[in-house]
Amino acid sequence: MSTLRDLALIILAVEGAIVTLVILLVLGAVNYGLFKSRWWHVLPRWSGRLYGYLRSGHHAVDRVCRAMVSPVVEAEATGARLTGWVRTLLGRE
Repeated sequence: MSTLRDLALIILAVEGAIVTLVILLVLGAVNYGLFKSRWWHVLPRWSGRLYGYLRSGHHAVDRVCRAMVSPVVEAEATGARLTGWVRTLLGRE
C-alpha cells in the first residue's frame, strides 16, 4: 500500500507543478503581449479576464487530480482498516 500512497503524493505534486507552469506561462504571455502592443491602458480589463481563466484552469486541474487521487486514498484507508481488524481478531495489537 505504500506504493499507492507514494503514487498519490506524486499525482498531487504534479498538480502543483502544472498549476505553477500554467500561471507562469500565462503571465509571461500577457507581459510579452503588453510589451509588444504597448496597451498599458487595458491592463485592468485583461487582468480580470486573466484571473478568470486562471481560476477556471486551476479548478479543472484540481478536479482531475482529485479524481485520480481519491481512489488511491480510499484503497489506502480500506487496507488500513482491514489490517486493523485482522490484527484485532488475531490479538496482535
